Amino acid sequence: MIKEYRTALGEAVLAERFSGNLEQKKRYNVKDKASLGIEYWGDRWSILTIYGEKLVFQGDWIVSVGSKRWIVKDDAFHNMYEEVE
Repeated sequence: MIKEYRTALGEAVLAERFSGNLEQKKRYNVKDKASLGIEYWGDRWSILTIYGEKLVFQGDWIVSVGSKRWIVKDDAFHNMYEEVE
């Protein structure tokens, strides 16, 4: 589920934890690394981010502002963002 979060500087972002479900795969145009010809172990997805095509794993956070999107690891996410209530 997409929720609103804020950085320590008060900047608003939207984010959701990646679970690999079909809805998320469609929303973010997730690609299976096998179809990209990339060797992999375990989970095998990638999405287009502001930094190019990046790997995304279950438990990572997909953070976005407008059409800009990036991936944040779970532990870093909780240190950088706070949920808006």
